[in-house]
Amino acid sequence: MANIKLYVYIEAHGPKKQHGAFGWVLEYIRPNGDPLTKTGTGARNDTCDRYLALEAISEAMERLNTACEVEIIMDPVYMAETIPTAWEQGWIDQWRESDWKNAKGKEIYRADLWKRCDAALCNHSVTFKRLYGVNPYKNWIYSEINRVVCSNNNVPVGSIKTEPAEKQNKVIVTGDVSCSNHGIYGNSEKTENQQISITGN
Repeated sequence: MANIKLYVYIEAHGPKKQHGAFGWVLEYIRPNGDPLTKTGTGARNDTCDRYLALEAISEAMERLNTACEVEIIMDPVYMAETIPTAWEQGWIDQWRESDWKNAKGKEIYRADLWKRCDAALCNHSVTFKRLYGVNPYKNWIYSEINRVVCSNNNVPVGSIKTEPAEKQNKVIVTGDVSCSNHGIYGNSEKTENQQISITGN
């Protein structure tokens, strides 16, 4: 199976309903060592970090059209720990077996998002990683959230902080970013080459 890393960034803080946005990057390292990526962004009103994260993971994982080993990497500051815990502690299995109802027999809140995420992950070998350091695509996701999502949907986000240009390394991702030549990503339309900012150490 191909090894894939999924970087997820959420621009929302805590369980309180709010305007929020998300961005994600699927990364596959080609045999020659070059990264091949597919990306996405989105924004929602009246939501919270947990459900933005579920939607981001689902949207990204649905782009994979073959079984892969996937490491999902998120900053725990911006998302609820419930998500990795749900899979690591077997909550998802219990909910699925109980027809997505809790111990009181009531349907879990936003069962639609949990079901979608469960379906998106079920054919893959998935691990979760809490990223406490630098997300190498964070600056790029920030800029995409501002440029594409927020401008189109009028969704306010927090202040954007990026590294000074002189401290950033530039990686040019060339070729078909859909990774269709490897049969990994679905929706294998051609897209323009992307320049992704990698924060140097």
